[in-house]
Amino acid sequence: MTAHASTLCDEHPPGPYLGPRNQQIGGFRVRLLETTGRPGRISISSFRPVAFARQVDFQGHSLAECEVTEDKIRFDMTAHEWAQIEARWQTG
Repeated sequence: MTAHASTLCDEHPPGPYLGPRNQQIGGFRVRLLETTGRPGRISISSFRPVAFARQVDFQGHSLAECEVTEDKIRFDMTAHEWAQIEARWQTG
């Protein structure tokens, strides 16, 4: 279950896709909750190719890198786990 989603903005935008305060949107952050009580392999799809994704704690500290293939992000979750994923889109 998706609990929250937001954009990740860059300070000095070289092009379009402007977000808050005229910053370029460079990726996204999503919080997920596993609700079935079973561990599993999770796949998140993006409408743009992803360059890098990582699982972070709720203070933004990196916990693990996620497997990325084109527009898919894959990682494992345990039963009843909260996970926060940050992804950066490919540029250019």
